[in-house]
Amino acid sequence: MNCVLLEKLSVKSCITSVFLSLPIATPLLTATMLATPAYSAVISSISVSGNELIPSQTIRDFAGIKFGTNLTPADINDVLRRLYDSGMFENVELRVAGSNLVITVVENPTISVIAFEGNTNLKDAELAAVIKSSIRSPFNRLTAQADAQTIAHMYNLEGRVDVSVNPVIIPVSEGRVNLVFEVTESDVAGVNRISFVGNSAFSDRKLRGVIETNETNVLSFVLRGNTVNADTIALDRQKLTNYYANKGYIDFEVLSSIAELSADRSGHFLTHTVNEGFKYTFGEGTISSSINGVGTEAFEKIVNIRSGRPYSIEDVNEIVEAIEIEAVKQGLPFLRVNPNHTKNGADRTVDVNFEIVAGRRVYVERIDIGGNTGTVERVIRRQFDFVEGDAFNARKMADARDNLMSLGIFGNTNVSVRDGSSPDKVIVDVDVQDVPTGSVGFALGYSSDSGFNGLISLTEDNFLGRGQDFALELSYGEDTQVFSLSFNEPAFLDRDLSAGFSLYFQKSDFDASSFQTTNLGFEPSVRFAVGEDTSMKLSYSLSRDEIRDVHDDASAIIFADAVGPQITSSFGVTLSYDRRNSRVNPTSGYFLTLEEDFAGLGGDLNFSKTIVRAKAYTAFFDENVVVSAEVEGGALVTTDGSNTRVTDRFFLGGNSLKGFATGGIGPRDTSTANDDALGGNYYGVVRLQGTFPIGLGEDAGIYGGVFAEAGSVWDLGDIGFADDEMSIRASSGFSLFWSSPLGPLEFSYAVPILYEDDDVTQNFSVAISTRF
Repeated sequence: MNCVLLEKLSVKSCITSVFLSLPIATPLLTATMLATPAYSAVISSISVSGNELIPSQTIRDFAGIKFGTNLTPADINDVLRRLYDSGMFENVELRVAGSNLVITVVENPTISVIAFEGNTNLKDAELAAVIKSSIRSPFNRLTAQADAQTIAHMYNLEGRVDVSVNPVIIPVSEGRVNLVFEVTESDVAGVNRISFVGNSAFSDRKLRGVIETNETNVLSFVLRGNTVNADTIALDRQKLTNYYANKGYIDFEVLSSIAELSADRSGHFLTHTVNEGFKYTFGEGTISSSINGVGTEAFEKIVNIRSGRPYSIEDVNEIVEAIEIEAVKQGLPFLRVNPNHTKNGADRTVDVNFEIVAGRRVYVERIDIGGNTGTVERVIRRQFDFVEGDAFNARKMADARDNLMSLGIFGNTNVSVRDGSSPDKVIVDVDVQDVPTGSVGFALGYSSDSGFNGLISLTEDNFLGRGQDFALELSYGEDTQVFSLSFNEPAFLDRDLSAGFSLYFQKSDFDASSFQTTNLGFEPSVRFAVGEDTSMKLSYSLSRDEIRDVHDDASAIIFADAVGPQITSSFGVTLSYDRRNSRVNPTSGYFLTLEEDFAGLGGDLNFSKTIVRAKAYTAFFDENVVVSAEVEGGALVTTDGSNTRVTDRFFLGGNSLKGFATGGIGPRDTSTANDDALGGNYYGVVRLQGTFPIGLGEDAGIYGGVFAEAGSVWDLGDIGFADDEMSIRASSGFSLFWSSPLGPLEFSYAVPILYEDDDVTQNFSVAISTRF
């Protein structure tokens, strides 16, 4: 058997092999053409030889020759190319004998096995899902080379830029070969530095927080790290544009985005060059209609633009969406709104006229979904606010794409529309690319409250391809050890309803008191939206709680609670209202939460526990200074006339009230050697904080803060303890925040202003938390 060596490669476990390369069959075609007569001939028949698997008529059809026509050398060249382009032949020869064209072929071998070697970071199934070559089909050099490039691209999406993929064929029998893709993997090339050129309104640090790409932490270690590719850069550019457009910079543009590899190819240096333009504010907001018979009266109240506010494209889009939703309610599903902007350069204002226009009457014929090799189709379909037969709405289609991207389980995501079977129908094409969604995490941390602690976690954001979240965590600290298992279905019964459960085991050592606890619990819950910014969570908790290892000299109140394991069966309701502009780094808005737990649905304990929180944010000096105010309070009341337990009561101190140790304020038993903290049935706390840059430059990632806090915890019910009255404690101080390579660090120094003699104070505190 003859072997053709087209490219120097090393192949293991085979004796006879044929290697692939990029050159196509052009040299072979030229040589064959030279043997062809230079005159034209009229062809009346075609003979085929050399074929074993492919029918002769199929070969004649690919040749595409019409009998009775003159066959020129140019025609012969076209025939050759058509036959080679079919991908079924290794060699083709043409010969004219009178009026007969003789086609002699050597068929490409059939692929018997497709295998992958050297791949450890991507599984065989992931690679097999993206290649075009298939078992029991004719081998094609060009297809195999394209498959190799596709595999390399998958690695590039993970940031592995030095990966090489070589396709190799191994003859196994007459007419059959094995196709092996030899993969040489590389390490992930992270992001060494992200820089911006041309920005003056917002700092580099601020813009780094806007984009999707993050600088690689020097101690980071994740299975799926931060990477740079065309998709992530495009997303960064879009996020920058949206951010500036929501801050009044309507002329903003990203001039260039350049990612350069470091000399050792271990990381990228990403530079975005921008042109900010001028900042504009809203001028006049109006509404008009270009549809006969459709007035604007029903929609005027929706146009609530306030003159003088910074221009925001998000505000404009919200008004457009609200008008179109109201139009559907009024039986006008094809009404569309065009926001027309008029810039006034003199005073840098923007007038916006919301023009009501007639949209094209088009319906959704079907939604075609592809590329989801691991994710079930219904996960994708439920991101669309329309189904087959509904009126087509381009805005809803764009929202669906955003929903798919926000899931975090897809790489490339494309949603497009094409004509349907009739002029009034369209087909929506959805093309996604599954990406690895499982990860193993390691964490180290330290806080003044709990000391050093470590965490190992196993998470999966697309469990079994159903879009479900699964997490397994093991935390070990100086004072607390926790094992937890959690599962969440974000669209239970394909509705806007999140359902899940958590299972946990926890051991704690209360330094502020003379006892330890063990808790084993199970908590199922559901969460759903009750408004645009309002959500509700319903939960049930069943736990086995035990106070153990009580010191001999502990408080008699604690001894009274240590009666062995107690079963707590409770029902909980949490209502949240969130109007923050960002959940990660808010600079404006507020949020409110109300938590209510009712214990007594069986079990040993009967109580009602209420916690209320409210926090508001505002910013000054282009968001360089952020001020927040927070109010929090809670109440614990038994419903059977019994006394509350120390483990159910509230404690303040540490991070909950700076300037005091954990459990450092409130009722205590000073007759014990440890001055045991007993907690309280009620608590309240007020916190004020301001953060600001301190002039060290954005590259340092260091900024400062000042704070003032006041609070109290009180009341032990009918236990008969005298010193349980409410007494306000207060403190103030300053903080230093550092975005260090280890992660975010917070150093705080607090001075107690109002305190009692028995309080345990703590001036200095530090908190470190990082995942790598």
